[in-house]
Amino acid sequence: MRFPLFGFFLTFIIVSAYADSCILSPEEEQYLLSHPEIHFVSQTSYPPFEFLDDDGERQGMCIELVRWMSTEFGFQAIFTDMTFQEAQEAILNGDADVLTSFFYSQSRDSLFDFTETMYEIPARIYIQSGTTDIEVLADLTEKKVAVQGGDYAIDFLHTEGIDCTLIYADNFTDALYLLLNGEVDALVGDEQIIEYHLSSHYLKEDVVAVGDTLYVGLNCMSVAEGENLLCSIIDKGIEHAKEIGILEGIKTKWQGNPIRISEESGFRYMIHMLIILGLFIIAALLILFWNLRLRHLVEQRTISLKESENRLDQALDQAYLGSWDCDIQTGEAVNNDRYSLMLGYSPGEMDFSYAGWLKLVHPDDRDMLESRIDEFLAKNTERFECEFRMKTKNGEWRSIHSCGGTVERDRDGKPVRIAGIHQDITRRKLSESLLRKAVDDWRNTFDALPELIAVLDSEGTVIRVNRAQALALNMTREECIGKKLYTLILSDNYTKAPCIQDILLKETGLPLLREMRLDKLDGDFEVSMAVSKDIEDGSVRIMHVARNITARKSAEKTQKEMEKRVQHAQKLESLGVLAGGIAHDFNNILMSIRGYTDLAISSIEEEEPAFEYLEEINRSVRIASELSGQMLAYSGRGNFVVETVYLNDIIENMKPMFQVSVSRKADLHYHLDKNLPSVKVDSTQMEQVILNLVTNASEAIGSSQGTITVSTGVERTQPPDSTDLEEEGLLFACIQVDDTGDGMSDDVIHKLFEPFFTTKFTGRGLGMAVVHGIVEGHGGFIEVRSKTGIGSSIKVFIPAAEGIKTKEAPEENDESSVFRETAAGILLVDDENNILFIGKLALEKAGYTVFTAENGEKAIDVYKENKD
Repeated sequence: MRFPLFGFFLTFIIVSAYADSCILSPEEEQYLLSHPEIHFVSQTSYPPFEFLDDDGERQGMCIELVRWMSTEFGFQAIFTDMTFQEAQEAILNGDADVLTSFFYSQSRDSLFDFTETMYEIPARIYIQSGTTDIEVLADLTEKKVAVQGGDYAIDFLHTEGIDCTLIYADNFTDALYLLLNGEVDALVGDEQIIEYHLSSHYLKEDVVAVGDTLYVGLNCMSVAEGENLLCSIIDKGIEHAKEIGILEGIKTKWQGNPIRISEESGFRYMIHMLIILGLFIIAALLILFWNLRLRHLVEQRTISLKESENRLDQALDQAYLGSWDCDIQTGEAVNNDRYSLMLGYSPGEMDFSYAGWLKLVHPDDRDMLESRIDEFLAKNTERFECEFRMKTKNGEWRSIHSCGGTVERDRDGKPVRIAGIHQDITRRKLSESLLRKAVDDWRNTFDALPELIAVLDSEGTVIRVNRAQALALNMTREECIGKKLYTLILSDNYTKAPCIQDILLKETGLPLLREMRLDKLDGDFEVSMAVSKDIEDGSVRIMHVARNITARKSAEKTQKEMEKRVQHAQKLESLGVLAGGIAHDFNNILMSIRGYTDLAISSIEEEEPAFEYLEEINRSVRIASELSGQMLAYSGRGNFVVETVYLNDIIENMKPMFQVSVSRKADLHYHLDKNLPSVKVDSTQMEQVILNLVTNASEAIGSSQGTITVSTGVERTQPPDSTDLEEEGLLFACIQVDDTGDGMSDDVIHKLFEPFFTTKFTGRGLGMAVVHGIVEGHGGFIEVRSKTGIGSSIKVFIPAAEGIKTKEAPEENDESSVFRETAAGILLVDDENNILFIGKLALEKAGYTVFTAENGEKAIDVYKENKD
């Protein structure tokens, strides 16, 4: 019989291999050839289906199935572990190919393609022991319920119409601790996973399941919608695993399988035993069988307990929790390796006795911790919880959160053994500290800002105000809260703030900016409002910021007025230049007309009719000459309107104009001598002098940072061209303008007062020429000091009113000495031929010898030839 049996197995292997090769279609085989690596995403903590073991290796029923499938179909499985929510997003984003464990639902079916069902997993409601108000699904209404992020329980609760607040956790371990810490009222999750955690963490007495099974989840694998070939390959792998018993074998390995002996098998066994041993050994065989079964059960329970301990250790490691178990009577303690690693020690290196452990506690926390432990033992309570600092091996301090309870009591009910977990919360404490600091910084900044800031609700009611807002309202912060802001800052006729409604209707999310007159605050304000929504409850908050712009608006108004004045002054200067040019040419024409008229009058008798006509022409010429004089006075070249004034008063009146005339980069400083004497000047002309000096100083500074200093003073000196040898000199009032600009070279200084000379752009150059003409017209003079790269100083000397000397008028005589010398030679120079002609005739008629020249160069030549 051996050969037929061997042939049967050989045939089975060949047929199985052939069958495996024929499972996939040509399209599916081509897909695997083009995709040799398939990326699977699994949950980090979902035992026994998928999790990370102590060595960081992926284990579990779904993981083993995928590994078997990869061997069968010849592809490489790449695993990535993450939270359940992240795993779903990875499939939808195309960052992974297959989700290894996923409950089927109709809503999910629109986003994912699901495979055959691998396992069926029931889900139930879990509550803390002693909770009485939750028994069935409907009792979850208006309760806080913990769920795993992305879990099917979320869809189920929504479908059932349960109106509860869902609190999301990354995994069922975190969700369970939310329930244990009292942060939620109930937990909805997979029964098999929750029961595993309860057993492995000794929490069976703390958390219980209530009600019937909510649903039975169909645990499948899934791919993104439309990945039909990949879904078909995984589906065939699952089906094949079911057919050949691989799936059942994996389930038995991880969940166990009770020994069952069918009646048929038992009957065969008894018949066989009866045939071999006989009836007389049946009792002995039954006893032996019973002993073997008990031993098997003990071994199974031992293995199960060991697996439970391993799973507990794995869960604690994955959660980065250190466990402790202390015998109160002996002081001995047992801790897991994670506890040592948490403090930087190798496993077995740390002293876990009570005294040794207490030495690692921070000295400032030690008394508090011992007091808490004594209080816990004295009051005989079930739970212990405390936060303290412990020293690591390298000397750093870590913040520890420890919680636990009594796990064993003596006959009198006193605790003899306590156990619990330690959690490193250093990062959390640091985050809390940073958060507190950020909140404090925000509050300090909020109160330090000079703007009036208020936080409002959607109705404009004050929720919070800063210090500046409260001071402006002359109220305390508490008095402001709860009142309508616009009733505090506007008159009573403003029952509703229109801008609040505007900002709520805006969909752009951008702040609303308006200028408003807040009459109760007696000022103009720039009001900015922005809306924010609370993520949790969706409530609206409005940030209302008011900035006082009264001074700015006043300054803008003043600046506009000054700009108008400057523009007007510039217009007057331009018109003055034009008027001066016209008057000059006009005077030449008038001179020709009057000269010819005078010659004509001298050539005829008074009785002739033409004489009267010529006199009328002369009268008209005099009127035109007066008009020309007015134009010259306007242009600064004529007679001045002289009055006694103080230069300091002129400068004080011009200060606003200086502010808008000079560059923003230049700082203006004034040093005005209070003892300045009065002067007799034309104020308008003197304003033009000072403005030109300050404007030139500003242009010299340009776009650089600099300083302009305007000074006045008194000085007794002699004018540069004076021939008076008196030592005392004349008394002058001085105006000095200094700048820190680029300065001037000697060549520029020499040409400074020449008309139309400029170092700036074309079209300028009369400013300093006009200044020079006006100063000289008032009997003064100018001093210029400057060096390239250092700056310039221009000083104007104006005679003081008490120091002006008037020249004596010449004695009247019928004719001067010049006229008494007949035949004297006169050189007449002018660029107008008419002037030369008329002048020559008039002088020759008076008896002089006249030489003429139309320009300076020719005049010198004529003089050289006729110098005697």
